[in-house]
Amino acid sequence: MYRIVIFVLVNLLVISVAVGQSVERNSNRAHLKSPASESAECQYSLTLAKTKFSQHEPILLTMAITNSSYEPLPVSLGYNREGGFIFTVKRPDGSVKEIPRKITKETLTLLANFNVEAQKTYTQQLILNEWYDFNDPGVYEISASLMKGRRQDEPACLNSRFKIEITPFDMAQLQQTCSELVEKISVSNFANASDAVKALLAVKSPVVVPFLEQAVKANHAVTSHVISGLVEVGNDEAVRVLISLLEEARTHPDNGEFLQVRNALFAIEKKAKDPATLDLVKIALAKVRE
Repeated sequence: MYRIVIFVLVNLLVISVAVGQSVERNSNRAHLKSPASESAECQYSLTLAKTKFSQHEPILLTMAITNSSYEPLPVSLGYNREGGFIFTVKRPDGSVKEIPRKITKETLTLLANFNVEAQKTYTQQLILNEWYDFNDPGVYEISASLMKGRRQDEPACLNSRFKIEITPFDMAQLQQTCSELVEKISVSNFANASDAVKALLAVKSPVVVPFLEQAVKANHAVTSHVISGLVEVGNDEAVRVLISLLEEARTHPDNGEFLQVRNALFAIEKKAKDPATLDLVKIALAKVRE
């Protein structure tokens, strides 16, 4: 009987030690668990500053990627950090159109694959008009997603849906938007000024020309963008601004700005249909050849 009692006590002691070790191991495992390995909400988000726009007004989205972990977050956004976005548009008439992704071009572009550092947020401007022309007034329903990148183990969780309303052309509203963008160009650092001038270039209307001229005067660093925008408009007012830029650059005919303005006038000369505009271009180019 005595031996049986001793045997039971020994077994209980062994079980007690084993359980204690197991609890200690589990406790240590919980204590050493890294915050980076914990499940988190989606890091990607899209926001709109407003939802009602005049025809020809730029529709700006802000994309944010928030890395709340303690490890770098690999991100892949596709060509020029835009090619991975997929937009589907439901038009006011009910028809649905999936917008083609942006294709690769052989130009200087941003790296598609990069890391968002730990405890940091990366933001980027997207100009929705660059994917689709919202020509008709009415309410549009838009779905936005991001294709899986080659550096990501899982597809990005971005899956946004929102509505915007396009109102008939409103000159005052469009001018106000252009004026606000010029203000940003004048006071911002280069990156933000570049975003603002790109938004200005999305205004596909002659209304934008005087604001492009103001943008150059406010921040000379955006001149290259402005020249491209003036070529896109291509009317006599745009040509007059280009001629003004050409006159300023004539003292240094070998610099890049002079050559870009001259090439811009050549481009307008090829496509201009208005006789008055064409005459302005020819006179300006003739002076250059003198």
